Amino acid sequence: KLVRHGLMVVGPDGVGKTMIYHMILKSLCDVDEKLGGMKHSEMRMNPKAITAPQMFGKLDAGTGDWHDGIFSSLWRQAVAKTRRQDGKKPISVWLVCDGPVDAIWIENLNTVLDDNKLLTLASGDRLNMTDNMKVCFEPENLNNASPATVSRAGIVYVSDAELAGALGRGDYKQPWIPVIKSKLYATRLDEKIIPAGCPLVMAKETADQFMGLFEKHTDACVKFCTKQCSILMPTMCAHNLINAYFLIAAMLESEPSPSKTLVDQLFWFPLSWSFG
Repeated sequence: KLVRHGLMVVGPDGVGKTMIYHMILKSLCDVDEKLGGMKHSEMRMNPKAITAPQMFGKLDAGTGDWHDGIFSSLWRQAVAKTRRQDGKKPISVWLVCDGPVDAIWIENLNTVLDDNKLLTLASGDRLNMTDNMKVCFEPENLNNASPATVSRAGIVYVSDAELAGALGRGDYKQPWIPVIKSKLYATRLDEKIIPAGCPLVMAKETADQFMGLFEKHTDACVKFCTKQCSILMPTMCAHNLINAYFLIAAMLESEPSPSKTLVDQLFWFPLSWSFG
């Protein structure tokens, strides 16, 4: 906080960038709650899904009225929340741009990321950043970011060799294992399935059989796809495995206690569709 007010967590999809932000925010909230400090929250948007005028705002040529964009509107809300109003404690706000970095809009934030901490709009409005605000980015890469932008932000790179990738490093050769393992060994707690998003809880014997098949055959499938196939849209290994898991879960609804032969069939059909 004393060094950078602009942060970039860079890395491929599925490596846990969003979870890193969420865990840091939750930790800060828990600590400050015990110490009587301020609350922390985030505002998230995808800048690549909209045009630059939709992001920063535009001037109506007919009426001369100014219409705020999504980012400028979130900025005003964040400024209001981080200031003490009506006797309420201010809160810390992280404004997260979750999406590819594009030169069309990222260059407009250079004055935000430097020591000026100032968002300048085409309307002439100059919106100062408060001390309790952070601007965060969550891109896959910085190919379209200029050196001026990169030098203004604190950057953390998360490699797919740590989680979700096809190849690891050292003794940790299969970084995709925790992703699929958490799904296969989902548990039920207070009528909720943990982790969230899992449609069912498998019997341990069935989960063990599927996990053994994934550990045995996934690397060979990845090698075949990368060496022998022409991939039109590259995806992470973990994404393919999660797709296979949801296909398995859908078919297990009609057969919750499959035999070993059926488990083999329920494994190969989804795996071929998810990778192929």
